[in-house]
Amino acid sequence: MGDPFLGVLRASDAERQQTSRRLQGACVEGYLTLEDFSDRVGRAMAAQTRGELAELTRDLPERVPAPARDRQLPERPVSTTVVMSGVERAGVWRIAEDSSLLVVLGSCKLDLRRATIAASLTTIHVRIVLGSMEVIVPHGVEVDLEASCVLSSKVLRVSGPTPGGGYPPRIVITGVIVAGSLTVRDSPADHEWRA
Repeated sequence: MGDPFLGVLRASDAERQQTSRRLQGACVEGYLTLEDFSDRVGRAMAAQTRGELAELTRDLPERVPAPARDRQLPERPVSTTVVMSGVERAGVWRIAEDSSLLVVLGSCKLDLRRATIAASLTTIHVRIVLGSMEVIVPHGVEVDLEASCVLSSKVLRVSGPTPGGGYPPRIVITGVIVAGSLTVRDSPADHEWRA
């Protein structure tokens, strides 16, 4: 049995930050998808009581170890080539810390909302030639779009990390776009797959 007063005791900013760090560790370890992380961190920052914070980590192991590269199995970098085709990746999947994509005369859509991540910093290297790519992330995930453009367009439409959200996962997209387009956006509040 827990403390009966836990649900009514006010939560401090430090406790909200501590819960956010625990959620980030759980996301990196694969216990939470990016979407789950985004939702729970938003709720943690809005929590008024310790009981609300406890509810957010109730289904997680008591101690989620901090990510340590030397104790994890090395992730194999993902490399995908799309030529005169269309490829879409969505649903539950795990994205490696480093991935690369080549899109030539085709289209690629990466939906990261239900993906799990291998590290708190994920880098996606893109080469897009006469093609298009769309990346969808959950609200609250930090994205840096560093790809270079030649006769192309790149659009970043994300609302950014949850204010005071602590330690959001970060996705960096690098590479080059030649006569193509790259769009990165976050998801709306209601996701279409929820019943």
